[in-house]
Amino acid sequence: MGLTDRDYMHERHRSAASVNGWSKSRIVWWTIGICAALYLAVKYLVVPAGGLPFPPHGQVMWYVSAPDATGAPLTIKAPARGDQLHAVRINEAGTGRLVGLVPLRVGETVSVSVPLGTYEFVFASGRSWHGPEKLFGFTGKKTKTAEPLNFYRTGSQTMGHTIDLTQRVDGNLPTRPLAPFEK
Repeated sequence: MGLTDRDYMHERHRSAASVNGWSKSRIVWWTIGICAALYLAVKYLVVPAGGLPFPPHGQVMWYVSAPDATGAPLTIKAPARGDQLHAVRINEAGTGRLVGLVPLRVGETVSVSVPLGTYEFVFASGRSWHGPEKLFGFTGKKTKTAEPLNFYRTGSQTMGHTIDLTQRVDGNLPTRPLAPFEK
């Protein structure tokens, strides 16, 4: 085999392994990246026009049997100013099972009785409601309690909590931002 034959075989091998200078693996990775970007754009950025109607004042949505008077008190206060809606999702600590959802408008206060136990809270705010699962969609803000809150009974005294959604620097309820894949 001469030098020209060798060059011909090298060129033939290069053209089989690439298309216009792109290797097959590079084409596959770019295709996967573009598909993932399209999926995320449709899932998070395409928002139904106007969203869904926000639940009426005081309508707490329970996903367990509604607690009776033997539960612990929970009071949630929405900020007095602003143009955003608020929702507080109550999840069972450890399992993450949805227990309840408390919708609030600006300036509202809701007092409910929750079953005794330990719960994590997700605080969401936004302008366009998308339901209990998506809350305010991609454009809303979501935070979660850093540590679970305990609701318990000691003797004849029941221990509950009061949560004020007004953001404060160095407040006494540590929260953290919620990642897009977290619920």
